[in-house]
This record gives sequence, structure tokens and C-alpha cells, in this order.
Amino acid sequence: MENFQIGKREHNKATTKIQIMETFIKAMEDYPLESLKVEDLCQKIGISKVTFFNYFTSKEQIIEYFIAQWRYDISYGISNGTLKGIDGIKHIYHSVADHKAGSNIMITIMQYYLKHPNSEPIIITPYEYYLFNSKAYETGVECLNLPDIMNCLLNDLSLPQDKIMPTVLNLISGFFGVSFVMHIAGDFADKDTARIQSKKAFDRFVDAIL
Repeated sequence: MENFQIGKREHNKATTKIQIMETFIKAMEDYPLESLKVEDLCQKIGISKVTFFNYFTSKEQIIEYFIAQWRYDISYGISNGTLKGIDGIKHIYHSVADHKAGSNIMITIMQYYLKHPNSEPIIITPYEYYLFNSKAYETGVECLNLPDIMNCLLNDLSLPQDKIMPTVLNLISGFFGVSFVMHIAGDFADKDTARIQSKKAFDRFVDAIL
């Protein structure tokens, strides 16, 4: 926080917003978003429902906020050279499969964009990005969107220029498509089995595309 001239009010506002997100995402490890009540989770956090809606316009917008944090971490991995090429692409897919709420998050974000295709992106302050990932912020990392993330990783593979954008679109289609198929298939013995099978499905898809 020493890099910011920021007051206690602004600090508390940013940390509360992140706390709301973390509480909802944690609950989604066991329940789909539509089963979660704003009132119950606000009580757990210690805020009012009115306060919640000062931060987010809907429960779905929390998922958008979480994905922005995820994209910022991925962008940092690309910037510092940790994520490259095919391994970097598989890491992105695996991060979804490995997250305990991954399946519920993916289904929710698909439903959200189908209902609100022209929704305004959530506003995230520089200080919130700093709280997301201080190292990324301090090194000037830009939060890339998913197409740009895929584009950067594909550039490591020396693909012909005219193949990059079609491949980006294919990879993004698989990002959502494999998640959807694994969700509806979802009759696995336990969550560990589901996670392993999801990672295998993602790997097969990436290997087929690249």
C-alpha cells in the first residue's frame, strides 16, 4: 500500500469488494450461483444487502470481477516469461479444471454473457489491481483479455500470421465448450476424478488444435 496515496476509506472499500468476491467464490465450490442468496453471504461477511449492491450490480458481476483477477495473474505470467506457448495455454485450461469452483464459474459466466451480451465491463481501480497482484502492478503489467492472452501464447509457436486469429477463436471456443461438456457429463465418483478428467479433456482439445 506504500505505493499509493490512498485513504483508509478507499482502502476499506477495495478490500471489502475483494472479500465479497472471495466469499462468493468459496461458496461456489459447493453450490451453483443461483442457489446462493445475497442476504446469507452478506451476513457472513458482515455487510448489508445495500452495501453489497454498492459494489456489484448482480451476483454474476462477481464472477466477472474474479475472472479479471484471474486474467491479471495470467497476464503477469506471460509478462515474466513463466507462461509460454502450448504449456502456457494448457496452464490456463488447467487453472479452470483445478479450481474447486471452476465448473460452476464457467457455467455462470456463459449464462451471464448469453443474457447480457452488451454488458458494460466492471470498473476496477488501479488500487484493486495492486491488491490483486502487487508484483504485476509494480512491473506495469496490463490486464489482457482472453483473446489477447491466447494471441500472446500463440506467438511463441511461430504460427503463420493468418492462422493465429482462427486458432485464437478455436481455443476460446474450446475453453467454454469443454467446460460445458464436462459439466453436463458430470457423473463422476468424486471431485478429484472430475478434475483429472477435465484436465485430460482440455489437453486432448489443445493437442488436437495445435
